[in-house]
Amino acid sequence: QPDAELSFKPLFTDQLMFVAPEGHPLVDMKPVWSCTDKFDLILINAGPTEHALKSSGVTRPAAYEVEHLATALAMVRHGMGISILPSSVIPTLNMDGLVCQPILGQMATRQIGLIFKNV
Repeated sequence: QPDAELSFKPLFTDQLMFVAPEGHPLVDMKPVWSCTDKFDLILINAGPTEHALKSSGVTRPAAYEVEHLATALAMVRHGMGISILPSSVIPTLNMDGLVCQPILGQMATRQIGLIFKNV
């Protein structure tokens, strides 16, 4: 619900990305939310992904939930499943041996910005 005292200034659009090991079957699929029903999913706690998954009708629960991005990537790299990360963090991570695909469909992007009080 909009608040007349607050304004939002968008800074950039963040894209949610599937992350899989090189050669994983996901790499040859259309990257849509329903792909997560076919593979073990490694989720990072307190991320935007859980809401997006529920809103997109995904019913399979995550196989693993972890606290840190590096843990999720190590698990993916070792073939334990796939993960979902925001594109804004990808350049800061070691992505050796991993493939990223932008997810298509609703809830796959989010606006990152500043909220400030109008004066």
